[in-house]
Amino acid sequence: MRQILLSMSVLLGLNILACAPKRAQNSESSAESVRAGLPIVGTWVAELYQGYFYHAPSERKTVRLEGSELRPELWQLESNLDASGQGYLKTMIECKSSAAKAETAVSVIPAPRGIFLFPSGVDIRNCDLGKQVETHERLNIYSIGEAALPRNLGLDGKVDSLVKTCSKLRGHRYINQTALNPRLGASGCIGFADAEANKLSLLLVPRGEVHAVRVDFRRVR
Repeated sequence: MRQILLSMSVLLGLNILACAPKRAQNSESSAESVRAGLPIVGTWVAELYQGYFYHAPSERKTVRLEGSELRPELWQLESNLDASGQGYLKTMIECKSSAAKAETAVSVIPAPRGIFLFPSGVDIRNCDLGKQVETHERLNIYSIGEAALPRNLGLDGKVDSLVKTCSKLRGHRYINQTALNPRLGASGCIGFADAEANKLSLLLVPRGEVHAVRVDFRRVR
């Protein structure tokens, strides 16, 4: 009888161990997933731009463009960034020869110096004039740490700093975009704005500035 009870106790103990949740392993896997981030690969069209430009050297004007104001029928953004944020962003504008279009309200997307994300106003204007344009501008992107971000007032001096805003993006990482001119370029963050990774947000502070700009994109491929 004692042997039977001993055997039952051993079996019960083994069953409890088998069913117990592996908390340490699950926690480690979850933390590793957060650290790894998500690659950002795809083709996107701009949906919203919140930024600014200088009407005069000391006169900063804010700007907000949405939908058709960003001319999404003319240009797209291609992204190829690994989990750390290394890679490139490529602005692509393509239009075929056609009849001149009616004059539009936006022939250039106003942005501060150092933001090379948008197609040039000359290319947009040539498309509107019916000329054939095919231009791909590649921006090399490098990963940086949070501490390397420049001092900033966030998006147009709002309460949230860049770090706080970036932390709301899924799989966000901090990045730096350089230029041949060391006074140009920008630093900021990029990440997904939805759970399905079909919305992409990019926040950048141009070199020498304290205000950020934000561009929201929608995946097309």
